[in-house]
Amino acid sequence: VALPRARPKDAVRVSKICNGTSTLIGKRDFLLDQVDRVLNDYHPDIMILNRGAHYVPDSQLIMHLISNVIPNIKNWQDRCVLDKKD
Repeated sequence: VALPRARPKDAVRVSKICNGTSTLIGKRDFLLDQVDRVLNDYHPDIMILNRGAHYVPDSQLIMHLISNVIPNIKNWQDRCVLDKKD
């Protein structure tokens, strides 16, 4: 019996849903370090951020959100407006 293969930790999972009219992108990113990559590579209509229960100190998490994640989300939202996806 073959054992299940481990997924690469940097893998992106892409699934077409709703008769191919929508795409779900899944990316394992416990620290939200790859948000800009997913936004730039896939330009999603909707984004859900889920870090799970992976602990980092609150001050470190907040600084990372303020300096990296939130600016990337704002840029993505601005692109959505330009593309009339708002």
